[in-house]
Amino acid sequence: NLMGYDGLLTRLHDNLDEVKLVLHKIVDYQIEIAGKWKDAGAHAVCVIDEFAGTGGLMLSPSLWRRHFKADLLRLFATIRSLGLYAGCLLDGDISAILGDVRDLQLDFLDLRQPHAVGIDRWAEAFGGEVCMKSSVDMMTTLASGTAGAVEAEAEELRRALGTDRGGFMGLVLRWHRPS
Repeated sequence: NLMGYDGLLTRLHDNLDEVKLVLHKIVDYQIEIAGKWKDAGAHAVCVIDEFAGTGGLMLSPSLWRRHFKADLLRLFATIRSLGLYAGCLLDGDISAILGDVRDLQLDFLDLRQPHAVGIDRWAEAFGGEVCMKSSVDMMTTLASGTAGAVEAEAEELRRALGTDRGGFMGLVLRWHRPS
């Protein structure tokens, strides 16, 4: 949001050091805020991160690994060191870095577009190890599905992501559906 979508993409190519500096400062700020949440009695911190769209990552997986993963590792390790549960809302198709997301050692994942990666793929990658918090897909089923399709997908999410070892939290979104 600080650079705008086009500005971010341009700077990733033209001025990567500026993007890295901004991200580093954002992570420092998020760490400071996590400490304040801890002091206020919170039990968990969920970070919203968007580095993918429905068509895939906004940058190459190698660029993400080389320049951005370390700050996220630092952020989530610090949140956990405060005694808080660490979670992340991930939108879009992050399939190319799914294994790297495992490295973040998150306690929960917050999904609003489970179809972007695939419900079964999320279950295979994290089921039973990470608590999965998910809504019915906001870009597909909630946007244009029937009431029956929404109900069927909610059941599929519960079945696929809910285990005795990792858990599942259903998320209800109010979603504007134009008539």
